[in-house]
Amino acid sequence: MPVRPVGVLETEWNDRILAAWRRSDRAELGRLTPGFIGELHVHAATTDGQSRETTLRLLIWACSAAGSDLLKAYGHLDLAWIAADRAERAARVLGDEVWAGAAAFAMAHCRRSLDLTRAFRTIGHTADRVEPHIGDDRQAQEIYGMLRLSAALACQIRGDHGGADDCAKEAERIAARTGEHMDAWQWFGPANVGVWRTALAVEAGEPARALDYAARVVPEALPSQIRRASLRIEKARAYAMLDQSRQASIELRQAERQDAPRTHSDPFARELVADLLPKPGGRDLRGLAWRMNLI
Repeated sequence: MPVRPVGVLETEWNDRILAAWRRSDRAELGRLTPGFIGELHVHAATTDGQSRETTLRLLIWACSAAGSDLLKAYGHLDLAWIAADRAERAARVLGDEVWAGAAAFAMAHCRRSLDLTRAFRTIGHTADRVEPHIGDDRQAQEIYGMLRLSAALACQIRGDHGGADDCAKEAERIAARTGEHMDAWQWFGPANVGVWRTALAVEAGEPARALDYAARVVPEALPSQIRRASLRIEKARAYAMLDQSRQASIELRQAERQDAPRTHSDPFARELVADLLPKPGGRDLRGLAWRMNLI
């Protein structure tokens, strides 16, 4: 197949594809990403030296994004797993511990977190292996930070609240060093850590604490619509736990406006919509429930 030079592909990723990912334009991502990944596979098999290293890093990132966001949002978990597998294969060829961690992140998040896959259960050990190699490289720090946040969620799900807090605090420390960047790996930064903190508090059954974390997040600082929608969904879950069903309904409708596929496919959002329908304010969710195929 005809392929463009690696430098052109790198520019396309940094410009058009990341921009589409930030605004959750999945139609554009669906148009650009498959051919882009195909071209990367050609270069991975035919180039060497620095060009090959750049190709493999782009391949890991692109497959991670395709699996954990684009494919997973539409319920194609089988294809999401294949994308994560391709990321892992590229990481093995690259032989870089940090990017092996990035590929492990893709594998851990190509399924629902509650599935408790082996990749998700062991994500803390992956972060431990990556930590000695991050140095002063911002992208390496971002990958490590996302691994620590994932480890926090894994700890929280299995009831290790102390471990979850320790991992989240480490991610906060790293985010304070990296700051906010529009091209951050998986949107890691202080604001996204706040979204994860909100989700972790919800998982711990502490809705008031979750809303306190959410109040500290400046939504405009989140580089992507998907993270803004995620924040709304977690706030809705917290409000529902406090029996504030009308406010929960408002947050869910806002989440849909920001990222409809993410909201429609999220199992917690779907469950919450079904629970809220017969409650005060639930009638406002009938349209969303219909678009989710719940009624």
